[in-house]
Amino acid sequence: MQPDQIKMRKYIQDHQEEFLLLCIMLVGAILRFYNSGGLSLTGDEVSSLLKLRVEDFSELIRKSVSGDFHPALFQSLLYYWVGLFGISEGLIRIPFIVAGVLSILFAYLVASSWFNKTAGLFVAASIAFLIFPLTHSQIARPYSLGLLFSLMSVWSWTLVLFKPKPYRAWKILAYCLATAMSMYTHYFSFFLVMVVAATGLFYLNKDNYKNILICAVITFVLFLPHFNISLAHVTIGGFREGGWLGPPNSGGNWFWAYLLNCFNGSLIVLLIYFAIFFYFLKRNYNKIGVSKFHVFSLLWFLTPFVVGYTYSILRFPVLQQSVLLFSFPYLVILMFSFIEDKPWNKMKTVLLATFLGLGVFSTVVAEKFYQTQHFGVLKEVVQDVIRYVDKYGEENITKTTNVGFAYFLGYYLDKYNRQIEFEEYDNGEAEEERYVNQGRDQLRLFSNIINESDKPYFLYCWSSKYSPLEIPEMIADKYPYLLERSHYFNSESYLFGQNSNSTPIKPEVIYSSQCDFDQESQDWQGDPSAISEEIARSQSSSFKLSENTEFSLTFSSKIKDIMDNDENVLHTSVWGYMDQKSDEAILVITLEDEDGEVYVWRGMNFSYFIDEPKTWTKIYHSWRFDHIQSGDDLVKIYVWNGDKNTFYIDDLSIKVTAGNPIIYGRKQRSL
Repeated sequence: MQPDQIKMRKYIQDHQEEFLLLCIMLVGAILRFYNSGGLSLTGDEVSSLLKLRVEDFSELIRKSVSGDFHPALFQSLLYYWVGLFGISEGLIRIPFIVAGVLSILFAYLVASSWFNKTAGLFVAASIAFLIFPLTHSQIARPYSLGLLFSLMSVWSWTLVLFKPKPYRAWKILAYCLATAMSMYTHYFSFFLVMVVAATGLFYLNKDNYKNILICAVITFVLFLPHFNISLAHVTIGGFREGGWLGPPNSGGNWFWAYLLNCFNGSLIVLLIYFAIFFYFLKRNYNKIGVSKFHVFSLLWFLTPFVVGYTYSILRFPVLQQSVLLFSFPYLVILMFSFIEDKPWNKMKTVLLATFLGLGVFSTVVAEKFYQTQHFGVLKEVVQDVIRYVDKYGEENITKTTNVGFAYFLGYYLDKYNRQIEFEEYDNGEAEEERYVNQGRDQLRLFSNIINESDKPYFLYCWSSKYSPLEIPEMIADKYPYLLERSHYFNSESYLFGQNSNSTPIKPEVIYSSQCDFDQESQDWQGDPSAISEEIARSQSSSFKLSENTEFSLTFSSKIKDIMDNDENVLHTSVWGYMDQKSDEAILVITLEDEDGEVYVWRGMNFSYFIDEPKTWTKIYHSWRFDHIQSGDDLVKIYVWNGDKNTFYIDDLSIKVTAGNPIIYGRKQRSL
């Protein structure tokens, strides 16, 4: 062996941990850069790009940041980055991918400074391959930035507080910059670094109080330009996510769902991590013991969740899994905190390589990361629209959509150099929201478009927002043949036709039942005395609700008897005939537990559909349940005459269809 080779081998042996860390970061970089340019822009990314349509930076701050509920750094970075490099899926994501890769490094630095380099390498490997941090490193959103800056803040906080010498001034400066950047990035990363800073006060003493005071003053000065903006955000109504985010109930298991998601949504992966933790805890507890850093790990992982959950329940919903990305590394650090630190050898390298390889296998192969959509798509929906138009003729199609802003689809239509116009909803909203239909009372606007359509085909697509489940059912009543359909994560496209020129798609019907009030049905129970022959839509009888009749016949069934998984969609409909419109005639769907307690109640008002009195009008009500506690729970469907007016109903029916199996980007759960 040549002397140079001997020196190189000796150098590698002396710096084995560093080389292994580089290998881990390389794997993390490959996982993040791979296909990043091929992914559709998400609705959130397009919303961020939409905010860049300003004259200058001051207008960006005044309009796009001050009126939002996020600090300014992300939008400011995107503003200058797009100004330099333009807009494309791959280019706009580069800063966030780089931040994700650097997060691997700083997760290692935190874990190794708290415990040891062995723990640090396993933590770095976890951040490299786990889907939770990986997903948020592949999109142009503030999460990977917040993860990086908060980890940098914690690492430099550790140095300032416990290892201030040498280079004390540089460590203080690094801490102040990283903390300020966390504060400028996201309010949950802001909150986390404030919790970290508050933790440091417990270690205040005569030797370090000056360092802590200097850090506090410099950080405050650095954040001062943003102070009034954040104050305005609080004044507007708190750090909420607009009006779309609901409270974190999910059947009472929100934390469990989040914990499972942290580990690839796989119970096996989660159990492996817990097995590692308990194995080394038992093996090395007497050697290592519980240190302050164990307490920090648990405290910083749980506190953002507890505060976010409480705030979401008591005031405004702010909690979603993505905002807990900043605190997630401390759970992983805790998992590996009891691994002992011994000189590296071939066996430890093999174990680390095996751990990393199995982790990548779990992400790429078992969980099909690159074949799974994690956000609502826009590119694929626009491609569907173009395909439908080219195949059936644009002049033959009534085209409708449901997106947050016209620019959502307009970006890709411009990219493909196509001019395709959609029907607009006259809902009185801003110009940019002319394609928004929130359902309920706005369903009449969609009904008007269907009724006025004189073309043989009807197109409907939606992405990255709530789409009323009644809409496809409403279209199908006039256009009974489903000719094209594509399901995506939080996105769909449909093409209906009045004639079956090609083989139509038959939606899978899991269950159906109808009550026409002419024949008895064991599915529908109640007092039959209100069945009337005074007027009927079909056959000879209807059901008369009046001052003496508050409820119609009721459908009641165990959920497991009519549904086979939690992605099924329940469609209900009824025909109504009224002398005058009523605000308290409601088609109701409920879920009851085994004790008879109603935990889901949803009503659809007849007045949302009935324009003219004394005409038979169809009322639709569809729902995909957010959570089902048990397959043995009861689903009930009935009409409630809340103000006890007199009106008639006929052909009350339900239908359960298979639904979009990837609407939430996860596997179906059997009931």
